[in-house]
Amino acid sequence: MEKKLIFFDIDGTLIDCHTNLVKMSDKTRYSLEALKKAGHQIFIASGRCLCFMPQEIQDYPFDGYISCNGASIHYHDQVIYKNTISPAQIKQLEVFAKDNEVIYFLEEDQKIYTNKIEDPTCIQFANKWQMPLDHLYPIANAETLNVQMAMLICPTKHILETAKVYFQEDFDVQIHPGQLSTDLSLKTSSKGRAIRILADYLDQNIMNTIAFGDGPNDTEMFNTVDLPIAMGNAVDELKAIAEEITKSVEEDGIYHGLIKHHLIKEIWV
Repeated sequence: MEKKLIFFDIDGTLIDCHTNLVKMSDKTRYSLEALKKAGHQIFIASGRCLCFMPQEIQDYPFDGYISCNGASIHYHDQVIYKNTISPAQIKQLEVFAKDNEVIYFLEEDQKIYTNKIEDPTCIQFANKWQMPLDHLYPIANAETLNVQMAMLICPTKHILETAKVYFQEDFDVQIHPGQLSTDLSLKTSSKGRAIRILADYLDQNIMNTIAFGDGPNDTEMFNTVDLPIAMGNAVDELKAIAEEITKSVEEDGIYHGLIKHHLIKEIWV
């Protein structure tokens, strides 16, 4: 069997903060270990920046990380790609946030900046999504920052919908399902584009790629890899473009999906 590049989203795929599944299950960890032992390379492909990833994910020996929805790529200890939000785009964020009482975050690899660091809503959001508070900083001289992604927390659904229109020219506005928050990812980046950049860097055929995901920001990734596998808990629009649908994250969907394609052996009965 040819060796594969296999990509995993975090939230709703490896773990699920919505259901308090904040650690990878034993079957998921077994699956990753079995892939590595078989010579495949495994990668995170997430909307989170590196320091925003749960510590367990940071500590696990993945071969690389696609973060900030494709705006940053790391392979082992090497940074191989960055796409940075411009000063004009940051100014646009500042103005919208001030006019609409919006909390916003600007993300780079090891720091996350916010305009309302002491706001209880900001702290609650950070804790819910395991954002490390020791990597959270107040914004000063925002237009000089070297950041790859932004997030908003809006006070109302109306303002959230207004943000979707306001930022649509430069950003993919990816609303968190059931939340008043959203990612703002540069339109010039995506998980799919990052996978192509990484495959070219590794001189690997894109036909030897697999991805597991569950959310709207996995769409470009699913349209890029050879075998896109949607988790059972994935949104309907992602399931519609998946090659197949495995079980949910709570039912060890990664384990079952890999067994089906003979990439790992079943050891649990």
